[in-house]
Amino acid sequence: GSQLWDDGFKRVVVWNVALLGGYDHEFLPSLDHLLPRRWRENQPAWSLWRPINYGLFRRLRRGKFDALWIHGYARAYHWGAMLEAWPLGIKVLMRDDATGIGPSRNRAYKFVKQLIFHPAGQLMDGVLPIYTPAIDYYRNLGFPDRKIFMMPYTVDNQFFQDKADEASAHREDFRRSLGLEPDRPVVLFSGKFQPRKRAIDLIEAIIALRDTALPAQPYLLLAGDGELRPQIEAAAGRMGDDSIRLLGFQNHSALPALYDLADTLVLPSENEGFGVVVNEAMNARCAVIVSDKVNSGPDPLQEGRNGFIYPTGDVAALTAMRCKVLADPARYRAMGEASRKIINGWACRRTWPC
Repeated sequence: GSQLWDDGFKRVVVWNVALLGGYDHEFLPSLDHLLPRRWRENQPAWSLWRPINYGLFRRLRRGKFDALWIHGYARAYHWGAMLEAWPLGIKVLMRDDATGIGPSRNRAYKFVKQLIFHPAGQLMDGVLPIYTPAIDYYRNLGFPDRKIFMMPYTVDNQFFQDKADEASAHREDFRRSLGLEPDRPVVLFSGKFQPRKRAIDLIEAIIALRDTALPAQPYLLLAGDGELRPQIEAAAGRMGDDSIRLLGFQNHSALPALYDLADTLVLPSENEGFGVVVNEAMNARCAVIVSDKVNSGPDPLQEGRNGFIYPTGDVAALTAMRCKVLADPARYRAMGEASRKIINGWACRRTWPC
């Protein structure tokens, strides 16, 4: 698999899927090796000025492409690419995580962003919002409707459904291998242990559930790693028993079995570009609870049908919603079934229409 240092997980990750498989690809040559060594070592590989590649204009002209698709606008190379496509008459499409949900911005920031997007809008033939409310975000930046094309983030539904269904036949064996008692619901967090993910909010909510009259107290499984691991371990220790488990980093192939084991996925982030973990878990019939700063919330999550949205950082509200879901096993099973039905409408064909 592909091996790289992941700064979010704070470890070397060896992905056990072929990240470059299934499609033709080509890397443009880079000038990074010509930069002073000290500068390279002190600057992130992805920044305003890096990576520094060359040869795009020649490749675009030789390939006679219909469109150039860029991801984002925050790097100098994005702007260079747009400028190189323009004289060749190649359409420029831009897809980005930016939405109206996320950290609060002051008026000066918003004004500067509008100034940036005015010239960019002249170079772009289309922007591709990743979820429905982002359409208004681009409208507010001055893009006309004729340049806005909905293209949501999707996952390989068939892969996750097939793997989760396979795992369901061995669910009880998997449960026993983790030392989990039968008939206790399982809550799952999957992600990097970073401040913005707010995993400790979920731990505090699970601890608070000890004082409620649930049919059975839940387990909380945390799949991930990162800079906050010591703090998360300390928070989990306040539970006083083994109901909260840290599973460490879980590779792509291990996730479907965890989703199948879980009754509910919770994503409490205060800043989440989209959160495709929600899509993945829904394929395994998980009910979902997310904060109101998770961009995937307003689309595949249907409030009350397959999950709930709560105010970011409001542990009391999260606890109440956890209690509402877990109080009735039949309900969270029905919500999980609804998740599978809903996510079937969020397949890759929505991104690549046939």
